[in-house]
Amino acid sequence: MEKNSKLPFVIRLLIALLLAILFWYYVNGDTSVIVSRVINDIPVTFTNSDVLAENGLVLSSNVSYYVNLQVRGTEKNLDEINTKEITAEADLSSITTAGTYDVSVVTKGTANSIIISAIVPETITVTAEEITEKEWTPTIIPQGKPASGNTVISSTTSDTVTVSGPSDELAVLSSISGVVNVDGLNGDSSQYVRVRPYDADGNELTDITIEPDIVRAEVVLGITKEVNVTVPQVQGSTADGYKVTSVTVDPEKMTVAGKQDVLETVTSLSLDAVTIGDTNNASSFTVEESVKLPTGVKLIGDTDKVSVSVNIEQVVEKRFTIDSIETSNLGSGLKVSKIDASSVAIKVSGVTSELNELSTRNMKAVLDLNGKGEGTYSIPV
Repeated sequence: MEKNSKLPFVIRLLIALLLAILFWYYVNGDTSVIVSRVINDIPVTFTNSDVLAENGLVLSSNVSYYVNLQVRGTEKNLDEINTKEITAEADLSSITTAGTYDVSVVTKGTANSIIISAIVPETITVTAEEITEKEWTPTIIPQGKPASGNTVISSTTSDTVTVSGPSDELAVLSSISGVVNVDGLNGDSSQYVRVRPYDADGNELTDITIEPDIVRAEVVLGITKEVNVTVPQVQGSTADGYKVTSVTVDPEKMTVAGKQDVLETVTSLSLDAVTIGDTNNASSFTVEESVKLPTGVKLIGDTDKVSVSVNIEQVVEKRFTIDSIETSNLGSGLKVSKIDASSVAIKVSGVTSELNELSTRNMKAVLDLNGKGEGTYSIPV
């Protein structure tokens, strides 16, 4: 009887054990089958970067690093991995001097039921260098449209900033600039502007530090006016047998801006004299010249350059025949009875463009008979 009384207990124990196994399978899947997977492109973040700055160091390049994880576990556990919760970190606290280092990568965010069998790569190579500094005066860029027909004469800052960072970043640093809002302004303004570093293509350089990164910008407004560009003088001599026939400028007018009392005195923009040298003394040429701007005047446009074209032509000769000869200043009561020559041949020298405009229709051969009485005379034509 005692043996039979223990049987229900054994059965209950077996049932409980079976339920526990089934529950384990439900939670963890088939524990007898362990599979592997690869999780790619986990970004690496650097920790303790402040230690670099404290030692006057900075990473030499702004490169993004990634690692791949090889993990093992049941299919159920692997399916439940949230890759967004997995992080990879590289600790920079051991870097105290400039040089190249292999820094170990550690990962976080995986469940205890997951086995990390490999991190590829296990280390990343970084180079630390001493921080380089430069002094810089930022550029202030106006944005918007001022009120009442005004325009921005100038937007500047007298503040200087210190820029520091990796040498390769500083090597491509082209500008430090900030944007000042001028929309609706009807008078001069002072504003505080945040400035950022950029390369020649306008891309922001994220590894460069600016101190301070906020400067005081001064905006000056004024009016605009269109004025003539004065044709410059020409210095030097042409080659023998050549001459300057014209000098022109392009554009002939330019728009300037300034305070009204200043613009009232500005009627034109001048240029430096253009020089004819040994290399351009026998042919036409064009040069670029910058206009001279009076104090307090700003040029509206993308450039202050003007094209100056100097036309140089060769002096040549051309012959004409005038078919009739006229007289003038003939005395009263007299008449010309005979002129030996019926036509006159002349030779004219000049540049081709001018000679081509000449015609015998515009020419006269004249004998001046002033003071002549009766008789025969040899008179210059």
